[in-house]
Amino acid sequence: MLTDRMKKKIDEVIKVQKRAGMPDDLIRGAVRDCVAGEYAKLMQETMVEMEEYLKDKLS
Repeated sequence: MLTDRMKKKIDEVIKVQKRAGMPDDLIRGAVRDCVAGEYAKLMQETMVEMEEYLKDKLS
């Protein structure tokens, strides 16, 4: 599932990489790295929200 935030990041990566003249296979690799990083951020945010929710529920 791609979020709007991820789509914006992907568009930015593609624009920068194409401007630099990178071939499509390298652009795909850069996009994969970008999406993996965004999912890691999303997971971290989710874990923080879960901890706050648990704190409220278990207190």
